[in-house]
Order: sequence, then structure tokens, then C-alpha cells
Amino acid sequence: VDTLWPDAGTGVGRTRLRNVLSRSRRLTDSVLCRDGDLVRLADGVEVDAITFEGLATEALRQASADDNSAPNTARAALTHYGGELVPTNRYDDWVVSPREHLKRLHVAMIELLTIDAQRRGDIDEMVAYFERAIASDPYDEQHYLRAANALAELQRRGPAMRMIERAARMVDDLGLVPDPKLSALHRQLTATD
Repeated sequence: VDTLWPDAGTGVGRTRLRNVLSRSRRLTDSVLCRDGDLVRLADGVEVDAITFEGLATEALRQASADDNSAPNTARAALTHYGGELVPTNRYDDWVVSPREHLKRLHVAMIELLTIDAQRRGDIDEMVAYFERAIASDPYDEQHYLRAANALAELQRRGPAMRMIERAARMVDDLGLVPDPKLSALHRQLTATD
């Protein structure tokens, strides 16, 4: 009650909670249940964000231990990532930290799979994961830089230059100065003309 209706009095809040639980039972086959003064998920209910977080954490642990199953665990984690956590409450304080945590884990899974695809020489998959990382956080210049570097290392000069140009447009739109590493890579690639 305090989280959902902080300005409501105790009696009004409890009434609202009973109404929500009643509607929930009619619409969702009892996903929520009351446990004294608390509301919890019914037994057997799985939450995609919790499943994603567990698998992502396991994938990172496996990667740090050089366990070859890390990419498979990361792929499994991504199947449970449903996007931004509680997007309808974007500015509520209680959801900001968990949302950012899940977003960081999401990007970490993409980066793990990007590295795996690069290691295996699967350029198309690598580029697809770079694009997912950029889509996830289009204002993080480092995604563009990593993609451009990887493409340059694979002698994919044209795609690397296009990635640098995208980064430059994004940085320019924000009114910022490009990362010196991005500018250096641009100079390196244009010096080969």
C-alpha cells in the first residue's frame, strides 16, 4: 500500500489493495496472493526479469572462469530479457536502480556474445550483436568504438568507417567532442587510402 498509494490513508489503501487483488484473480488466475499484510507472487509464478538476472549473473561468472558454456547461458538469459523494467513508471525512484542494473546486465550479455562471435569469426553475428548493443544504449560512444575497432581488425574498412561516422553524428547531435580513440581510428583508416 505504501509503495502503490503513498498518499492514501491506511483504510483507503487496504481497500484499493483488496480491489486490485480481486481483479487480479479474475484476470490472471491468481498470479498474486495475499500473505498477511504483504502481497506476493503465487507459488510457481516466474518473473522474466528475475530469471534473466539469474542467468546473466551465471553467464558472467562462467565467463570470468573461462567456462565455455558462458555464451550458451548468455543466449538463454537474453531470451528472458523483456526490455525496460516497468516502462510505465519510468521516473519512480523505486524502479530506477533495478532497471539500470538489468540494463547493464543486458548490455553485458550482448558484449559477451559479441566477443564470442568475434572469436569464432562469425562476422555477421558479431555485427548483429554490436547493433543490438547500440540499440540498447545509442548514446554510449564505446559501443560504436568497439564495433569500429573489431571491424577494422577484420579488414572491414568500409563498415568500420560507417560505424565511426554514426558515432560522430551521435556525438555531434549531443554537442560533445568525439573520443580521441575514435578520431585516431578514423585517421588510421583514412591514412590507408
